[in-house]
Amino acid sequence: MALPLKYSLRNALVRWRSTIATVLGIGLVVFVFVLLQSLAAGIEKSSGNTGDPSNVMIVRKGATAESASLISREDLLQIRYFPEIARNAQGDAIISAEVLVLVNLPRRDGTEANVFLRGVTAQGMELRPQVSLVAGRWFKPGMREIVVSAKLARRFANFDIGQSFRTGNSTFTVVGWLDGAGSAFDSECWMDADECRSVFERDMYSSFLARVPDDSAMSNLVARIEGDRRFKLKAESEVEYYRQQT
Repeated sequence: MALPLKYSLRNALVRWRSTIATVLGIGLVVFVFVLLQSLAAGIEKSSGNTGDPSNVMIVRKGATAESASLISREDLLQIRYFPEIARNAQGDAIISAEVLVLVNLPRRDGTEANVFLRGVTAQGMELRPQVSLVAGRWFKPGMREIVVSAKLARRFANFDIGQSFRTGNSTFTVVGWLDGAGSAFDSECWMDADECRSVFERDMYSSFLARVPDDSAMSNLVARIEGDRRFKLKAESEVEYYRQQT
């Protein structure tokens, strides 16, 4: 047993360059593996904390993500009257038609990265109780105003309250910071839905988010939407949608 150990030690000393290269290579592989596992765990935690069990996410059938979905206004006008959808005190359906747009913006370190801009309605904010305003105020429709994630504000240029940034042919003014409580909404910026459609020349919405009063209504709503041949839509629990996105 002593001979093989002595031989191995001498071989490592004689070939020290290849030995160091091997050790560094193994260390790099371990580092990358740990980094990817940490990233996956972070995404899973974020997605698992996103959504409300009383909400139903409606997207285009076949779309792998909300950002790749297109739904017409005509579909909204029909679905909003479905009896399975909860109503507020005024008797209006609690449903939000939204737009999700991916834009490229400069970071504070001089590089650029993609950011999601979500066009939401007042009911869209009501449907997401985990999101809160932590500084400034909410945007006013038609004013090219936007509320950005407080976490993104630390990384992206011109995201301080009162500053402006340009994307496409429009300039937006930051009027507030939002906090998503560790959810996927911490990676988004919010603006008015119809203004978002107009600015980015979108004829259609990306998704509908609806509130249901109970589990039975959710099952019935999902079955109604997916079984109606007038629609080519997919409906599921918002919590389940984000779990699948992970």
